[in-house]
Amino acid sequence: MLPNIAGIVYQILLISSLVVSAAVIIGAIIWVILRTIKGKAPCSKIIIIITFVSILVAAAAWLFNFGWIRFFMTFTGIPIIHGMVFFVSNMLFFSKYAKCSDKILKWNMIFSVSYPVSYMFLPDGGDYGGTYFLFGLIHNDNLSPVASFISFAAFIVHVVFFVIQIVEVVKIKKDMSGKAG
Repeated sequence: MLPNIAGIVYQILLISSLVVSAAVIIGAIIWVILRTIKGKAPCSKIIIIITFVSILVAAAAWLFNFGWIRFFMTFTGIPIIHGMVFFVSNMLFFSKYAKCSDKILKWNMIFSVSYPVSYMFLPDGGDYGGTYFLFGLIHNDNLSPVASFISFAAFIVHVVFFVIQIVEVVKIKKDMSGKAG
């Protein structure tokens, strides 16, 4: 009698992806806390708090809404890569310039809120039952298109405000180099 190889591989992949995701999030949190304690963090406290809350809410939404869509997205690395880009851009890039521009701080709040919203409203489903979203609390196939639209819109807003912040940082750097020269 042969064991269920496909089931075993599925379980190993699922568990390893969850472990890697948790390790990345926990490692990033510990790293930023240590940098903040040592006084080497160029971040403002508001951005640190917003970033942590956004990452934790997105991770919770990912786990509570876990179904086939998230299963395949996890193995492509989308949530891990997206989380790392969000974390690095916020903590190491935008936070340096938040004190130079009030616009960046305001835009960063929208950028940070749109990150978990895109994951909270992304509908998912399993082998049986309807689709679900919002931490798995809402199971409704009729609301699924609305939730998909909200998720997609939040992701687009997230990308747009990412680009807007980059443009603002480039302007700040240009102004700083113009004053220095």
